[in-house]
Amino acid sequence: MPTRIPIFHSILLKEGTWARAYLNELPLYKSMFFGPDSRSGPVNDLLVPGENVLAVELLKVKKLEHAPALKGAIELMLYEVLNPDVPNPENTPIERRDIVKLSFPECYQLVAERHRRLPFYCQLRFDPGVPLQRPPWLDAPVCDFSCDGTPELRDAVTRLHTALSNNDVDDFLQQIELKLDHAEKALEGEEQAKAKYKREGFRNELFKYHLQSRPLDMADLHFAPLNGGRVAHVTRLDGGFALEAVARDDPKRRLRTDLLLTQHNNHWRVFA
Repeated sequence: MPTRIPIFHSILLKEGTWARAYLNELPLYKSMFFGPDSRSGPVNDLLVPGENVLAVELLKVKKLEHAPALKGAIELMLYEVLNPDVPNPENTPIERRDIVKLSFPECYQLVAERHRRLPFYCQLRFDPGVPLQRPPWLDAPVCDFSCDGTPELRDAVTRLHTALSNNDVDDFLQQIELKLDHAEKALEGEEQAKAKYKREGFRNELFKYHLQSRPLDMADLHFAPLNGGRVAHVTRLDGGFALEAVARDDPKRRLRTDLLLTQHNNHWRVFA
């Protein structure tokens, strides 16, 4: 069976740093709090064949008098693991092929001094160098919409929220079917990326404990057109997550997410 090569990201933020990261305009990292913080995981579902764009938006650091104050503020990289099937991963160092790195102050020092101010935006273009699944949004029509969205977009968000509010796992899985299908194809051959595996996770790790959703108010949401309107990014105006739900029987289990939607078969569907 053919498999795809997993591409991972790793982001490190030093104390007092607030930043966002994007991959092909799609949100890769978001935090409502200052660092220190670190995240990692596969990004195949956000990559496109050929040229890709990795970007960071630096919103705040402790000091901004000169570039050395930013040393280590952000370290972001994408890489391929060359020895994923080692028999003793706890004792064997990871061998990797670095694909692209973006860090401060290196990126900061590349621009003229007059541009060194917050918020600071930096981007790098790269080719991952591996075969990739074509994401559904690449073939979607361009759509022009405001930050209020469209009736169709608002309806798509409402349907997803209704499934959460009703603790209806079957309805919820139907609403995110495109997302599950795309993730499985993007990481073909990875057991934990299979739609069946993820469906079982939602059934047994979340909905089993009776999710209770935060009330939905469309006035609180912000719809942003990305990639020429082929993608709609839905988040909260205050920077919080578009949808939040907490398990009644185990409050430690929760779902918090923004939404990335694209038009598929003439309907707006969640794809990532």
